[in-house]
Amino acid sequence: MKARNTGHVINIGSVAGREPYIGGSIYCATKHAVRAFTGALLRELVETQVRVTEIQPGMVETEFSIVRFKGDKDAADKVYQAFSPRMSPLPRRYRKLLRFLQSLRMTLPRRSSGLPRGPPT
Repeated sequence: MKARNTGHVINIGSVAGREPYIGGSIYCATKHAVRAFTGALLRELVETQVRVTEIQPGMVETEFSIVRFKGDKDAADKVYQAFSPRMSPLPRRYRKLLRFLQSLRMTLPRRSSGLPRGPPT
């Protein structure tokens, strides 16, 4: 992408990468890593036409809770009980957003971001 000066990197993170929760140390750490990777990549590519996007879904009902509770569907269902019944599964809820992001064919203006280029000195 960098050599062609075109493309779009879309990473799926999670709000859990910003707000950790009890029992989610590994999941939260990996989503924080996605956030850090996306931020670093954005800074590395800021002078190019390559776009970098991270989507951070909040509470979305997926099979992840069943895996998290080792197949205990009742325990997994309790995770979502306090939330709106309008919550929809990730594939359906974010499919349109992903298609939209992938369809963007705009030319980005050459820019200097003012973003930090490395660790603080």
